[in-house]
Amino acid sequence: AEARATTAGESKAYAYPGGFLIKAKTTTDNTITTTRKNASDAVAPSGKMAAGVFFDITLQTEETVEAQLNYTYDAAAMAAAGIAETSLKLMFKSEAGVWTEPDSVMVDTEAKVVVATSTHFSEWGLFGSSILGLGVSVKANTATSIEFADGTMLSVTTDANAQVTLKAVVTATITGSAALPSGSTALSFGAHGGLELMVEGGNMVSASVTTSPLSASARALITGSVSAGCLMFDAEAESYTQVDIESYSADTGSITVELPMEGTYVFAALDASVAVAVPVFVKFGEARATVAGETRSFAYQSGLQIGLKTQTDNAITVTRTESDASNPP
Repeated sequence: AEARATTAGESKAYAYPGGFLIKAKTTTDNTITTTRKNASDAVAPSGKMAAGVFFDITLQTEETVEAQLNYTYDAAAMAAAGIAETSLKLMFKSEAGVWTEPDSVMVDTEAKVVVATSTHFSEWGLFGSSILGLGVSVKANTATSIEFADGTMLSVTTDANAQVTLKAVVTATITGSAALPSGSTALSFGAHGGLELMVEGGNMVSASVTTSPLSASARALITGSVSAGCLMFDAEAESYTQVDIESYSADTGSITVELPMEGTYVFAALDASVAVAVPVFVKFGEARATVAGETRSFAYQSGLQIGLKTQTDNAITVTRTESDASNPP
């Protein structure tokens, strides 16, 4: 918190304990003061994790500056916090109190340095994305967005303070014991083709995931009658249930799907010309269409599964209640 003088038009460097360095040039004679903090009163940017590194940088007289901020981070500390080095960014708090990415920010994972350039000073913080497979703490009944280093985004709500883990799954480890249904072909996002969602310390209320981009070869499969799909895997029964996706982006190659429960999910290319012989997951109270003369199978969260064939195009709705006014048999 020591004030240091600047000289108009001269670039000066100021080194601080803990690996923080500021190179700054002011247009007038001024003074710069930097204070380090472990926390901020501003909410972390959506999906990002705070690394516990914050700096208040102030000038005695506010003015536009030419500045470069360098922070040398501890790789072991980032790993312990579950933050991917490659995702680290220095961000500043705007006048509206919102964390904002500067025009230029980069990370050198070999030198272990994050660099940002800016034209003004305010509160700065170090943020990053989580690593798939490491738990993230979430607060009860609060929709929490988690961004992962590979580009995967998870939005999750739990009924209690909990630890949420989203783990990458190699499809071959599943298909080795239970082959994918006919009409479906495994998709991949590089090294993995599925995700496993786990919640410890509470129950999942809702969850939605947007995947990282599909590999080029996987994107090539999505054409004509073939669409991107999601299959929920039951390891005990060695069976699959189809989960309707919300969207597939041809531009980014990402799939967005609402996850109905904790478990393992495999992403696949589904061929509409081949009947996929697995039930479709349906929420209680949701109407699902039937097609005249076709057998349809629907699975519900409680373990209920219904297979039916209607004579006309119709719709089926199943509602679950905890009690019934009629006398039991």
